[in-house]
Amino acid sequence: MIKNFFCGVFLAIQRSEAYCCAVEMRFSPRYVFAVVFTVVLGPSAGFAVRPFITDDARVTSKHTFLTEGSLRLDENRFQNLMLFAFGINDNLEWTVGFTNGFLRHGEEGHYAIYGPVVQLKGLFINQTALIPAIAGAVGVSSPWCVGNDDFAPSEWSEFGYIAISRAFSSHPERFIVHVNFGATIAHEQNQGTKNELMWGAGLQFVIIPDILFGMAEIVSGDPYGISSDIVYQVGLRIFISEQLQIDASYGARASFEWGVAWFAGCGLRYCTEALW
Repeated sequence: MIKNFFCGVFLAIQRSEAYCCAVEMRFSPRYVFAVVFTVVLGPSAGFAVRPFITDDARVTSKHTFLTEGSLRLDENRFQNLMLFAFGINDNLEWTVGFTNGFLRHGEEGHYAIYGPVVQLKGLFINQTALIPAIAGAVGVSSPWCVGNDDFAPSEWSEFGYIAISRAFSSHPERFIVHVNFGATIAHEQNQGTKNELMWGAGLQFVIIPDILFGMAEIVSGDPYGISSDIVYQVGLRIFISEQLQIDASYGARASFEWGVAWFAGCGLRYCTEALW
């Protein structure tokens, strides 16, 4: 993730200590590497912890590899976002993502794949008794597409965001709040650039200790969705183990402007132990 800079201070919190990995990007199909991350809500943006659209401040642990796949269905398309993240060190991670799927209207069934979306995220401040964890990310989304060109964004986009998160339990997953602030710069052909602010907030809470967690989120300018509207999302995360989790979520548009009216998704994320 590197292109012109800040697209979204829009993902946030969710991890204040190293637990396994945290990543996920979300870029709006019109501006950023779109897909579903099933969540229309982040990111980490950049890439976030599924099914969040917004991102927390945690990063993938040193020398660990994280992969996430997320399916998303809305009134316009069916798509899958694949993210691959690597912990360069305990404070820095690198993520690459690709989106594939097809539109449900028009050229139905015309499969397409586009990307990559590339992001670099750094943890600036670890959580303390008085201070939340703070991280920042920058990235770029390319319009390169194989298949139906209407499925991919038309031009390059850059983004950036700040993620702030706070865990209110000794267990880093039991009760977490995060916020994101950022911006996206989309390069529209013959029209110069279009800048869009992004923001969002998310909450994760325990339902069954160590197994089932609930989540809720609100986002504006979703970098992974198909809309710049304000959207909300609710969902569940199921921990098979600390390395493997699955999730499901449902969301809808919270405003009356053009955008995705509803969306539903599911996903899987797997994080390895340290590779060396």
